[in-house]
Amino acid sequence: MKKILIVEDDTEIAQIEMDYLVADGFEVTVAADGVKAMQLFESQVFDLVILDLNLPQKDGIHVCE
Repeated sequence: MKKILIVEDDTEIAQIEMDYLVADGFEVTVAADGVKAMQLFESQVFDLVILDLNLPQKDGIHVCE
């Protein structure tokens, strides 16, 4: 099963994305800010990261770096 990390601070958007992906058979993890995304990314392997740029604490550009 492919693992996807959604990094999105808007809970409604994150839920919509997660619902579609889970329905298609993906394992989905959600992080609401860049700091949590980095923690998850360092501790797990993901096949895909869907990353919002405007995030609290650490924005998407800094997460990419």
